[in-house]
Amino acid sequence: AFRTGAPFWPSNKQTVAKMLALAEAKEGQLLIDLGSGDGRIVRAAAKLGLRAIGVEMNPFFVWWSRLRLWLYRVGRVQIVRGDLWKTDVGEADIVTIYFIYPKMIQLRDKLRREMKPGSKIISNKFTFPDWIPEANDGKVYLYVLHSDR
Repeated sequence: AFRTGAPFWPSNKQTVAKMLALAEAKEGQLLIDLGSGDGRIVRAAAKLGLRAIGVEMNPFFVWWSRLRLWLYRVGRVQIVRGDLWKTDVGEADIVTIYFIYPKMIQLRDKLRREMKPGSKIISNKFTFPDWIPEANDGKVYLYVLHSDR
């Protein structure tokens, strides 16, 4: 986990709600959760009418997420087993992350390269070293990509 991003640390319901509220998520938007763990963020996003993709490297969490989505009959969600570094996020309106500080610059560069202006990045706990968040709610941070970034 430290090579790729962060260890699994599940966000509680209140934090997930803060993340989606801060993003001002709207029905039909595409949310990609990089390192989706057990899928709780994409499940919550789907309940708000978003299209949601969870990208997870750990095969157990991919299986577990898919099982829970099936059991709860959650639609509009896809769980992909993959490497977030190789995942194209160019179509995403919102990207959610829980990432360790040493990898934030590398991730910032990827997001800046791939995402369109106006796209939103919601980070739980960790900030980008040289970006100022547009807003925050406790330790949940909102970044909006501008064409000058």
